Amino acid sequence: MHGGWLGTEEQERQVTIVTHGAILDLLRAGVSVVCDDTSLDDAHLTALWDIADRAGAPLRVVDFTAVPLELCLRRDEARTGADRVGDVVITGMWAVYVEGRPSPLPLPPLVQATVETPHGWLVPAQGGTR
Repeated sequence: MHGGWLGTEEQERQVTIVTHGAILDLLRAGVSVVCDDTSLDDAHLTALWDIADRAGAPLRVVDFTAVPLELCLRRDEARTGADRVGDVVITGMWAVYVEGRPSPLPLPPLVQATVETPHGWLVPAQGGTR
């Protein structure tokens, strides 16, 4: 969208708007969507839940926070060029989102209030919960 990662809040906002719009349109068209996000904050997961809810689609959250930091760093090392994320970014995200927190991460209250099965499927109520 911008020819590469700029690292600005404006770029992140624009990419999120476009991504969420595409997810909603695809779900409404009956297409299954996988969003392999590293945004682990409650607001982001709640926004994805809301998109699934508006589309009448189930949401499944798969939590990979149990993957050891060292393995993440080794996997990144195997990447080349622009595909590499970098030790500083990975270690920083781990410190903010994973270190000292339970695994799997607790779900945001709005998402937690939906029907949850032992397999991690979160099914928004038909027609919304608001």
